[in-house]
Amino acid sequence: AALAAQANATATAINAACVDAQTGLYTDGPSGAAKLHSAWHASVFPAAMGILPSTRRGAVLDFIRRKRMAGSVYASYWLLKALYAIDSDHGDLALEMLTQCDTNSWCHMLREGATCVMEAWSRQGKPNLSWSHPWASAPASAIAWGFMGIQPTSPGFKTFSFQPQPGNVSRASITVPTLS
Repeated sequence: AALAAQANATATAINAACVDAQTGLYTDGPSGAAKLHSAWHASVFPAAMGILPSTRRGAVLDFIRRKRMAGSVYASYWLLKALYAIDSDHGDLALEMLTQCDTNSWCHMLREGATCVMEAWSRQGKPNLSWSHPWASAPASAIAWGFMGIQPTSPGFKTFSFQPQPGNVSRASITVPTLS
């Protein structure tokens, strides 16, 4: 209860101090003294963490749609979390981000010759990159908890919720091994 109260207080403080009133987007820090801009990550992380109120989801979704996958391979996990949390488009943009072939994409990694996920999106961004970095494997988990919408609601999957967000995919199947 104490941690939930602190989390709520923190979310309330962030929403009060770090939002551009005109755009509805998060800023890089508390608004007021200096004009701060709304960076991609400033809106992705609060949306992924459940801080974004439903009244501003449309503005954040439109912003992400324009910016696309602007962040790192690490931040891509949080982008997918944010997109599936903003469920108003039923996973359309999340599916687009999972399957698009821009430079910042898993498709681009394959085009670079990757057989495992790379440390960065491209050799141009990190010439000494290596392969097999778990922080770049966001699609592996996002397909289960986002696209297929399977989330545990009690330890060991004794109970779970099922709220798929498949975008425009009309048919899919998955097996999710659990302890129960």
